[in-house]
Amino acid sequence: MPLYTVTTPDGLLSAQQRDTIAAELVRIHTVAMHVPAYFVHSIFPTYPRNHAYVAAEQSPVSSIVGVIRAGHTPEEKSRLVQSLWNMFKEKTGVSDRDLSIALQEVPASQAMENGVIMPEVGHEK
Repeated sequence: MPLYTVTTPDGLLSAQQRDTIAAELVRIHTVAMHVPAYFVHSIFPTYPRNHAYVAAEQSPVSSIVGVIRAGHTPEEKSRLVQSLWNMFKEKTGVSDRDLSIALQEVPASQAMENGVIMPEVGHEK
């Protein structure tokens, strides 16, 4: 944990861009949240163009939803969101209107990776 889901319209990201963004997600998250790189997972689903809307108008909106463990400070989370925003815009050129980023928190006891319940924030090994 975290699990980042980066959803984009078909054809927006090349394989190289996905690789770069995945590496940036690891860099940003490990720096912001002080966790090992192997905690960071990402997936890149796409949707058909003209199947997304902003204010009831078709839009090529991209989104990043990060599921993270509860327990980080509001400042850590704000810095994380801002870093994700800046990185994605830099790597893709999408407009502010066409990007949405959100974090969802879950208790560490409700997440499992590599056969192990996730540790509480601050108790990583």
